Amino acid sequence: MIGRSLSKIEQFVLQQKLLLILLFVTFLVRLPSLYEPFWYGDEGVYMAVAQGLERGQALYSGVFDNKPPAIFLLAAASIKFFGLTIWSFRFVLMIWVLVSIIAIYFLGRKMFGNRGGLISASVYAALTATPFLEGNIANAEIFMALPITLGFLVGLNKNYFLSGILFSLAVLFKFPAVFDFGAFFLFTLLLITFKNPLECVKNLGVLTLGFIFPIAATVLYFVINGHFNYFVNATLFGNVNYVDYGNRYIIPNGLLVFKFLPSLLLFSALLIWRFAPQISSFRFFIKRPLEVDFNVLLSLWFMLSLYGASFGGRDFPHYLIQSLPAASFLICSIIIGQHRRMSILLLSIGMALILLFGFRTQYFRANYYPNFVKYATGQMRFDQWAAFFDAKTPRNYALAAYLRESNGENQSRTKVTDRIYIWANEPQIYFLANRLSPTRFVTAYHVVTKDVQMEVVNDLIEKPPLYILVERPKPHSFPELDTLLKRGYNFVGITENVEFYRLSENSSPL
Repeated sequence: MIGRSLSKIEQFVLQQKLLLILLFVTFLVRLPSLYEPFWYGDEGVYMAVAQGLERGQALYSGVFDNKPPAIFLLAAASIKFFGLTIWSFRFVLMIWVLVSIIAIYFLGRKMFGNRGGLISASVYAALTATPFLEGNIANAEIFMALPITLGFLVGLNKNYFLSGILFSLAVLFKFPAVFDFGAFFLFTLLLITFKNPLECVKNLGVLTLGFIFPIAATVLYFVINGHFNYFVNATLFGNVNYVDYGNRYIIPNGLLVFKFLPSLLLFSALLIWRFAPQISSFRFFIKRPLEVDFNVLLSLWFMLSLYGASFGGRDFPHYLIQSLPAASFLICSIIIGQHRRMSILLLSIGMALILLFGFRTQYFRANYYPNFVKYATGQMRFDQWAAFFDAKTPRNYALAAYLRESNGENQSRTKVTDRIYIWANEPQIYFLANRLSPTRFVTAYHVVTKDVQMEVVNDLIEKPPLYILVERPKPHSFPELDTLLKRGYNFVGITENVEFYRLSENSSPL
């Protein structure tokens, strides 16, 4: 039995040796990401929220961000299994990306054969392995690429229910994944025939049912636990406001209409080409119906995923990761010579839209790898390595260490059960210090409106934090916090533009 298993493993290794080499090379290229300092703000939010979940706080009502729950649950799982470090989440990301490459390979092999699968996987690996598009960072876009790819793969194998579930899981990482689902839905719709329309309708129904199931289960969970309002306000209304910030044009989110036009025109053309020959008045113009093949699928997928990438209205390069699986297959089709003209046209349109939307590689550093070698070989200190990513990073580590260190009386300044509050956009400090916030908001950019500011102040009064840290210049005006500090806290000092306040023993913030 064991000998037979070993024989199968050996056979698989021999058959897939090029894929295994690609995975090994990708691992080496991504290796520095495991040793990056904890510097990126979004990762700070994920880990601060995950830390709260691990300590019994409820998502959204106890600790807050406006993303769907999947990425926080994954971050919490990484802490549970691998420890309370950013390395844990980065390690999960490493494994996740390697599995994604395998999924890309098998989907590419289904569409283009073995060579096409390897080329597609290689292109995707090259585009996501380096910091150029922030592929080194644990963001929702790079996580949702795996269930999206698997959704297409099992859907093309006619397992529509499982396909819908996988697309739904991607949406639970981030909402724009719904446009990838839309691409497969429209592709399935184009497969309809006048001879057997009910089969297509049934497939679409099963696909939709699978898509609804995980989302409905998630909603039901928050309803049962009494947190539905928090869930909806965070993931729906919070994101409507977020998206509107970069997409306001004439009306709220009006720019999204114009961004959608290229995808709408593409689908309209495919629809006419597909069904016009069945209508007598169009037979003179279009004599042969559209052959619904992988080229049609990739056309829809690329354009709609690119729309999803632009949906947030920001210029963050990691948003583009959503469109990389489809782009990898289009590049593969150019290399192997299948539908080359269409692929070149689509990629050209995509590049034009990327330039129009203003995406930029804002965090890419050309000396990323040389500096890692210096750090790994002891030629660069950790604080220098940390400052290479963000000048505030060494300071954040120092602040967290200060809060954990002894106060000179053989006691740490704060206990794990003590709360701290940080009036800044540096949620990493909560995680590095292993301390929770007394309020559910871990960033200042979520504390803008008067209602939210009053909620935060009430939380600080009800559960007074032992320390409050205030970054200078302040993120924005918060007069109620200033009043609370004057009444109930002693000024300890200021270091690197961060003011320290300690709860007064003789005063009350009330």
